[in-house]
Amino acid sequence: MNQTDKKVQPGQNVDEAVVQSAQSVKKWGRATLYFGLGLIASIGLVIPFLYGNSLHHFWDTFGVGFVVTSMGLLIAFLFSAATTLNLRLYGADLKKIDRDFARRSGKRKSGQ
Repeated sequence: MNQTDKKVQPGQNVDEAVVQSAQSVKKWGRATLYFGLGLIASIGLVIPFLYGNSLHHFWDTFGVGFVVTSMGLLIAFLFSAATTLNLRLYGADLKKIDRDFARRSGKRKSGQ
């Protein structure tokens, strides 16, 4: 397991957890971008093999392979996009919890 994929451990500084979350979002966001570009490219490669286009007679040889590749890249793209979104929301929740906790502890200190 990568260091950036760890969850907040008890006693860990919240700032460190936010930094780790931001690093994970950056890593998974980059993976999502690459999978998305690959998906667009593989879908674009299917078009010349469709009926009515110049390479249709090679459909069984190459066209089906590009369709299967596109389906695999779609699954990878959806997984990485969902992971990126989940980590982004996790980081936002960490910041909100830290902000709310700081606000509550500030009120307690001023009230004493």
